[in-house]
Amino acid sequence: MAGATQGGSNAESNVIGLLVGVAGAAAGNAIERMSTREDATELLVQLKGGERRAVVQAKGAEVFVPGDAVILITTGGKVRIAKK
Repeated sequence: MAGATQGGSNAESNVIGLLVGVAGAAAGNAIERMSTREDATELLVQLKGGERRAVVQAKGAEVFVPGDAVILITTGGKVRIAKK
């Protein structure tokens, strides 16, 4: 096992192996997040009934300003906002 020392206890070796595995998983997760990062916009929409919804979506060509009439598009459980 990587990181285990000869003569160390089995419990110590297991802890070292676990820590190496956790550190590797955390590093891999951080690398994946950085490589798949996109510019995004968070939009707060107030529906006609007064309910508010926040949606985070990838930035596109549309520019939203307060007061714009928009529609909420739901596909496969994901919500996107577009101008009406």
